[in-house]
Amino acid sequence: LAKRGGLTATQLGIALVVGQTSSFCGGLFWGRVADVTGRYKATMSLTNAGSVFFAFCFLVHSVNKRFYALLLDIVLYSFFGSCWGTLVDAVAVIGNDLGEGSYGRLRLWAAVGWGSMSLLTGYLVDLFSIRMIFVTFGAGMAAATLLLECNFSDPPRYRRSESREDQSTRVPRGLKKILFRSEVFLLLLNLFVQGVLVAFVESFLYVYLDRVYRCPSFFLGLCTLIAAVFECPIFYYSEQIIARLGVKGLLTLAQFLYATRVWAYTFIPQGNGLFGYWLFVFTEPLHAFVFAAMWSAAVEYSRILAPPEHQGIMQALVRGLYYQIGNGCGSVLGGVIIDSKGGSAAGFHLMYRFGGTAMILWSIVWHTLMCIDRQCKRRCKPRTGDAATSTALEESGLSTTRSLIFESAQE
Repeated sequence: LAKRGGLTATQLGIALVVGQTSSFCGGLFWGRVADVTGRYKATMSLTNAGSVFFAFCFLVHSVNKRFYALLLDIVLYSFFGSCWGTLVDAVAVIGNDLGEGSYGRLRLWAAVGWGSMSLLTGYLVDLFSIRMIFVTFGAGMAAATLLLECNFSDPPRYRRSESREDQSTRVPRGLKKILFRSEVFLLLLNLFVQGVLVAFVESFLYVYLDRVYRCPSFFLGLCTLIAAVFECPIFYYSEQIIARLGVKGLLTLAQFLYATRVWAYTFIPQGNGLFGYWLFVFTEPLHAFVFAAMWSAAVEYSRILAPPEHQGIMQALVRGLYYQIGNGCGSVLGGVIIDSKGGSAAGFHLMYRFGGTAMILWSIVWHTLMCIDRQCKRRCKPRTGDAATSTALEESGLSTTRSLIFESAQE
């Protein structure tokens, strides 16, 4: 769409931030609808249909050739498409609580579909035209909705196995009590900052490969497939990895691997030979820890913080701050940096080097804030209202009183 509409990098960034903001609002809205009604299946089916309709509107000439018409369509498409990940994550978390399978082993199937369809779609675009993106999207969403209607049942709205005594020791059930905790603020702040910087990859890597390296669409799909293949074992063994490294350890590892990844982009020589853009196949496996491990840790943390009846909106907050608000702001920032060098390779290199350096500096700041938080909690006796949450966090290696907020139980 950026190529067909003749968008500059700055306009592309604006379009992305508008879409991500709409997704954030839509995720909160649809998540709340599903939590209140308990009708996850109906909510997902409705939003699937709406997203397909507005996706095909992108093909209308008067839409994709007029920037403001394109923005309006992006808003509507993003609002309806916002609950794919949010509600899928919420249902997977509830299924984990009910003993129906771990989150990671359910979530890995999203990586399988993402990688395989990206490769197929890239091949079809090279073979036919850009319209194949919308054809495969529509067909895929139709198949997903059919499977949803035939094989999915809405999860129970509350834990059936939980007694009143169990509920009395669970984490605070009100969202205000959950959100006004220092550890929650630090987690969400970290997700926002990481989302801003990760947008340099999520929003501009394929633009970089297309404009600077002139890569075929098939290669773009191949990069996505490689990233998805390496995601799968991380999701599958996510519980064991979290138990060993802790949430804090995984988030820190993701920060440093991101910096390594984007700095490596700037040293890959231009060209289409073995030492040209094909070298990107060696950087994309890092996506497994940059995203999959980080995301598993963030979802596990939110699972502990919120009871089942709040999982829809809690997942919307976690996803929204990282993948929508953070990515949206990062898209605008990245576009401005690229355009500052006239959209040349130097602009992309400046953006990626800035992103890698900023991530390392943010990691240091984040750890400093956590150390300050730990010292404050050691000096102050926890409030009685926080006791249940502190107990739940300690049992999961996310202690708030005797160690860093996200440390594993082994530390």
